[in-house]
Amino acid sequence: MKKIGIHVLLIASLASHAGCGKKPASSAQGDPSPPEAVSETQAVAETRAVAEKFKSALSQRDWTTALSCMDEESQAMFVGTTVMMAQLLSTSADESEKKSLDALLRRHGIEERPKGDATMKMPLKSMEKTALVGDLFAWFEKNQPPAAGTTRNGITIKGGGSPIEDIARTEFSDFKIDGGTASATSTTSMGTRKPFYFKRVEGKWYIDFATTMRKGMENLNRPPSKKGP
Repeated sequence: MKKIGIHVLLIASLASHAGCGKKPASSAQGDPSPPEAVSETQAVAETRAVAEKFKSALSQRDWTTALSCMDEESQAMFVGTTVMMAQLLSTSADESEKKSLDALLRRHGIEERPKGDATMKMPLKSMEKTALVGDLFAWFEKNQPPAAGTTRNGITIKGGGSPIEDIARTEFSDFKIDGGTASATSTTSMGTRKPFYFKRVEGKWYIDFATTMRKGMENLNRPPSKKGP
């Protein structure tokens, strides 16, 4: 039987010059900006700064800053992933918790529960994204499983404590720069180590949650002998 923490689901499935607090300017394809004459030491400092700013924003429930630390594609995927994680937890929740989640989604104009790609493509404005994520994480903290966990389809989802604080305690190390993209190793409070990605847009670094999720899913679907960390 597999056991997994809610914060792992959210982070895996989940600075001024680093870009936090400002809306990223997008190129036509949303590609990272080309390399500039910036030293690797400076680039590492900037990516580390955006990661720490994101963690601090989560701890303070500052959803505006947290989302602004990501590029636009990543913001949409983070919101979609958060919706899906709430839906996953609600399948083993009691009826009142399910109704409260449905009411929450309706308040944000989501009349039917989106599924799959539809969840990732919800047309949400910045203010709507901020409010929706804030309400969803408040729902998590109120309705998450007990510390002993809840089991469904052979998977035990552990609860207890605050999922936000667990994510905020994630440590980042081993930063590597490759032109307009970067990677680091994220280590959760449970000791789980996973790659985490960043991208530079218009000279500023942002968390690339979209690439982090895509590569995580690719790794999940590989045969056991070819899986990465």
